[in-house]
Amino acid sequence: MFKLEKNPLTEDLNAFDNQVKESQDPLPKDGSQNWLICGRVGTGKSTLLLRAITSAKSNWCAGKNFDLVFLCSPSAKHDDKFQDLVQELSSEGRYYDTFDEKVLDEILESVDAYNQQYKDDVDEYNASKKSGDDPKGPYFSREIGKDKKGKPIIKRIYSKPLLPRHLLILDDVVNDLPKTQQKSKINALYCNFRHKKLCIITVSQIYNKLNSIIRRNANMISVFHTDNKKEYEALQNDLCIDNKEFKKIYDFATGDKMNSFLHIQLCGAKPLYFKKFDRIIV
Repeated sequence: MFKLEKNPLTEDLNAFDNQVKESQDPLPKDGSQNWLICGRVGTGKSTLLLRAITSAKSNWCAGKNFDLVFLCSPSAKHDDKFQDLVQELSSEGRYYDTFDEKVLDEILESVDAYNQQYKDDVDEYNASKKSGDDPKGPYFSREIGKDKKGKPIIKRIYSKPLLPRHLLILDDVVNDLPKTQQKSKINALYCNFRHKKLCIITVSQIYNKLNSIIRRNANMISVFHTDNKKEYEALQNDLCIDNKEFKKIYDFATGDKMNSFLHIQLCGAKPLYFKKFDRIIV
């Protein structure tokens, strides 16, 4: 049994922020996460993705849990399952049929503008709270249109601004992602997405085709059954888990049905394992 000799500095090691939020949910409803979905053709990757972002039961429902949603996919526009999503995002200028650094810059410009507006709203809210200039309470303002003379119509919103949360879906663009850890804006995104209040879903047919930066910054991994030994070993090595224990968990989650998958949630001190989204008690 170990004993500790206390040091007062330990008491000051509280986090300045909470970028990684602990959660018991398979898909956490708060914070920024990097989710990898991996499986060969026909396993059910697209169904998993679409159900996760469209179901009202999901913490990742795009319509109610995210502010800005972007989809980069060359194949989605040819897939009937994605038709509604592609049409909706296209009308908002947030669907791309390719992914490169130019597209990423455009996406991050929109994200940064939204996040800056949030910061301005918070400043205005706090200033009004301090001044007490409105008997209704603290507020921030929004321009909601213009009057007949062309002057802006300003509405005061009497509630605290909500922390932004955005979603970037990268589907079928694995060949456009960096193959190595070379310095690039895309690799940097996977290291810094939390600062952008951004969640990422990356869909790939093969887990180890994603470079190690992308894999090691993952908070969640959904993998369908694979017979590829190198792919399985890459996942096992990345998780640093006992080989025998992981084999049992993996076989239990993926072994019985074509569309069954192992979902690993890494947002806490220890990994949580799910068969689909049903918790596996280890």
